[in-house]
Amino acid sequence: KKSTPKLALSRWMASDQSSRQRLQHSSKKLSTSQDDPSLLPIHLKLSNNILIGQDRTGRGQSFTNTSLALFGLLVFLSLFTRLYRISNPDAIIFDEVYFGMFARQTVLRAFYFDIHPPLAKLLLGLVAWVCNLDTSFAWDKIGKRFPSNDSSYIALRSLQGFFGAMLPGVGYLTLREMGASQQASFLTGSLILFDLSFQTISRAVLTDSTLYFFIGLSFLLYQRFLTVSSLAGVGLSGFFGTGAVIGKEERQAILSGFGWCLATSIALGCTMCVKWTGVGVFSLIGVVHLLTFIGHLRRESFRCRFNFRNLLFPWFSFVTGILIIIGSAVVYTFIFLLHLKIVNNWTNDGYMLPQEYWGFFSKNGNPPSPHAPGLISTFIEMHRTMLVVNAQSLAPHPWGSNFYEWPVMYRGLVYFYEDLPGHSEKKHRLVYLFGNPFIWWLAFGTVICFGVYLTYLLYRSRKPSKVEVRDSLLGSTLIFGYLVNIFPYLWIFRTVFVYHYHPSLYFAILLVGYALDVVSQSHRTRNFICAVVIIIAIGFYLYFLPFSVAIPLTDDEHKARVWLSQW
Repeated sequence: KKSTPKLALSRWMASDQSSRQRLQHSSKKLSTSQDDPSLLPIHLKLSNNILIGQDRTGRGQSFTNTSLALFGLLVFLSLFTRLYRISNPDAIIFDEVYFGMFARQTVLRAFYFDIHPPLAKLLLGLVAWVCNLDTSFAWDKIGKRFPSNDSSYIALRSLQGFFGAMLPGVGYLTLREMGASQQASFLTGSLILFDLSFQTISRAVLTDSTLYFFIGLSFLLYQRFLTVSSLAGVGLSGFFGTGAVIGKEERQAILSGFGWCLATSIALGCTMCVKWTGVGVFSLIGVVHLLTFIGHLRRESFRCRFNFRNLLFPWFSFVTGILIIIGSAVVYTFIFLLHLKIVNNWTNDGYMLPQEYWGFFSKNGNPPSPHAPGLISTFIEMHRTMLVVNAQSLAPHPWGSNFYEWPVMYRGLVYFYEDLPGHSEKKHRLVYLFGNPFIWWLAFGTVICFGVYLTYLLYRSRKPSKVEVRDSLLGSTLIFGYLVNIFPYLWIFRTVFVYHYHPSLYFAILLVGYALDVVSQSHRTRNFICAVVIIIAIGFYLYFLPFSVAIPLTDDEHKARVWLSQW
């Protein structure tokens, strides 16, 4: 008889009972999973080989109505804290002296050199152009007052405030996507919201908040990809295994899987094009993806059925892994070449390079000629120079710190200081990059305790339960995200500051939220712990708030907040 897709599907469904059940249930349960997460098909529960326990809501809950509402609440509160008094002080603080100049150079389309990739500086330049930045103003000295008739610096600071305000919401959605409870996820978002160091760094013309946003976004999108990737693999398996016409649900799952993979690659490319320190999240995603691919291969080898259909899961992991690498590289290269195309004025007046950078672009140490070199050759030379200059940034800084001091917040970083005359008591104001002590110590303590818990599970004689396996795998992922962002500083000898700890801190705070689900299975207990922790965090936040928003303090008020000698 003439073969038809319907006949082929019938023959296959009669011969392969297990596969039949998987496809039969996937379309039915996927449509109702938003209302009842327990109906999620098993290949969603086992995404990335992690079983979601019955006490949790299950993976893939980041885009439900409740989750989006709480996301909006966190973003709203974050926008208020990040933008409140953002014009204060009305003077250049810390590295605004560099990034304000870079924004000015971008508006003038004048070439400049920096040790970091250009995406965040392009965004600053775009805002500066839209707001008619006064290019006659020289960003050349910390403490220099901005012109009274030019408020464009507020817009530049607000851009970073926007990216900083998105991070608590992104952290919340990430834990929801990983299967954490509402309480655990909201706790994580709240701790990011009320951390003063994330707030302070979001209130200046810098690029770090842009970096942290893309780090968080990359990890969130990849978690979403993991949620839908197994269903996409099942759809491909059913299609290629039967020769049948693929169903609507399976087709949507396949397109969704590749779509979230592409979105992840774009976010990773943007991350790397802000600062190379974003390589930490790139490494995290790469390792998790590699382990997922190996896990698929091992599972098929145990079945001893190496046929084309069974290899589609490993094939899907392999193809999407290549797509992530190539896609992020293309995005990075495109943004960098766009930057070089925009800042193409190579006249001596527009060059504006620090003197110690000159010799890298000209053998005799003079600025290049007004005739710009080729785009590709400049791209290559820029990267070679960025590597060299980064490695040679060894000059000590009075507020530099060591990586092993960061977890306990041994010292902060002064952005701005000013004495205020005309008061009955001597007062001053400052902008001090300083974390919420309660949040930092809680985050570091959670990393230590969870590491001990994982070691206990590994070496005890009793076989771990499915819930313990899930907790250990997800906890290990977050701990690895913490370590992969801080361990490179073992071999980095350039001057570093406390803000280099922020990517690790982000994953530590994610772990704090996830640990809440591990220690308690009771909704009432979770609500109580979540409320207590948030209230304490708010208390510390309000007490140290003057350091972040330059509220005037007397010497005695300042000293009362200096709990450690190095603060």
